[in-house]
Parts: sequence; C-alpha cells; structure tokens
Amino acid sequence: MTNPTVAVYIDQLATWSPPDQVLTSILDNAGGFNQFILAFWELTGPLDVAQAWSDGSTFPPDAIDQFHQNGIQVTVSAGGATVQPITQYPDQAAEFGAAAAKFAVQYGLDGVDFDLEDPMYGSDPETAIRWTVDATKAARDAFPDAILTHAPQAPYFSQAYGGAPYLAVNEVVGDLIDAYNVQFYNQDETSYDSYDTLFVEANGWATGSAVAQIIAAGVAAQKILLGKPVIFKDKSNTGYVPVSDLANWIGEAAQNGIEIGGAMGWQFHSDSDSAHWGTTLADALSGENGGTS
Repeated sequence: MTNPTVAVYIDQLATWSPPDQVLTSILDNAGGFNQFILAFWELTGPLDVAQAWSDGSTFPPDAIDQFHQNGIQVTVSAGGATVQPITQYPDQAAEFGAAAAKFAVQYGLDGVDFDLEDPMYGSDPETAIRWTVDATKAARDAFPDAILTHAPQAPYFSQAYGGAPYLAVNEVVGDLIDAYNVQFYNQDETSYDSYDTLFVEANGWATGSAVAQIIAAGVAAQKILLGKPVIFKDKSNTGYVPVSDLANWIGEAAQNGIEIGGAMGWQFHSDSDSAHWGTTLADALSGENGGTS
C-alpha cells in the first residue's frame, strides 16, 4: 500500500507544560503515526486536548508547522463518546458541521473527524442519516480542502443496527469523506478479536460488520481505517487485540486481497512512551513484517 494512514486520538498528554516540552514529547514519540486527532470539540466549544490546542498556553504557535515537517497531519474530533450531537442538536446539523470546520480553520488544523456516537442511529436512523449527511456537507463547504473523516462504530455498517445507517451515509456523501476510522471495539459479543471475526465475518449481534463485509456492501477498502484500542485498558468491553496479532492479520488480509487504508488507535497516551503500537502497524501496512505491499 502507498502512504497508509496510521491515525491516533490524543485525549491525554504526558506533560502539559511548557509548550515546547509538550510538543517535543509528542514528536519524539510519534513513531509510525502520521495523523493525530485532537479530542474533542463540540458545539459549545473545545474540550480536553482540543482546548489545549486552542487556548494558546499548551502548544507553541508553530506547532502545526512542526507536525507537518515531521509528516504528520492534525485534525480535530467533533463529538466523542460523551456527546450525543444528533440528540442534543436535532435541528443544528449544518451549524455543527460548519462550526467544527471553522474551528479547524481558525486554529490551523488540517481537518475534522466526526465521532458521532449517538443512539439515534439505532432508534431513528432516518433522522440520524439526514443529520450526518447535512453536517458532512456543511463541513466540506466551510473547509473545502479539509481532511474529512468519520469514526463510526463498526455496527453502524450492519443491518442489525438501524438498517446499516452508515452505508446510507456513505452512499450519499461518501465522496466527501476521506476515510472512516471504524471503531472495531466495545461491541460486547461482537468481539472483532480474531482474524475471521475482524476481517471476514463478524460474530455476535452485529452481523455484516467485519472489514470484508463492509467492503462488499459498497465502502471503498482504502477508506477503511482499522480502529482498535492501543492497550487493554483503552477498551470498555471487547475488541482489544495485541498489536503483533493485528500486524499479522493485516498481512494475511492483504494476501487475501483485502488492502485497507490504514489503522486508527485509541489513544496516543497509551503508546507515547514507546511508539511501539503505531510503528508496528505502520510497518505492517507498508509491507514490512508481513504487511501489505
């Protein structure tokens, strides 16, 4: 594969000051990661590391330039597990999308990642699909050159969950979305913890949501980033897989004709003292250690 993306959410920092030390700590331990996603932003304003980026005290003014010099893109995550924007702002999809994009522009970021973990995808999928489509269009209109990604939970591609709402999103605005940071974890008995259940056929309740099944349903393989917890403690229930196994499975998938666009990890703090997770998957995706070509 050419230039695979190895993305990671950054919701905690090893150190918070002074600014130069914060940036040095990240860059010295970036390993194979080439995209950082600052968590989080919501309509009332930035939170956590997204706030640290924008408040002027935690990162130096030239931080984005230094990331770029190291081959790293930086985006902001709109949403997150503690925010339910479709439920909270049912009539403000376009405002949400445009505001997230304008935040990225204002603070020199490369784009926006929509992490929309909202029960409406299951309880009222038509509304959720329309909201997601409108937010995506508004973000692209507000920031035409943005890296625009989404982070759906894998079951959002399954007919077992609201009739596969993200397949509908992909059909309508997939051309506006650069990649899907698919969350293959925290889905109880749909465990995504073996090669077969992750890449071939999902087990448990969320049938149809393994990588090959999502591709067969119409999502481009190169837009799928394999999202996994970096360490065991980063998951709430199921889905953790040791990184050595993930690397081997990526290679096996490639041999079977499944070449994905990259990987996504939650979260950087868990890999920031060794860069082992990001480096291992970057090597696998680039064709080293049995990875893709």
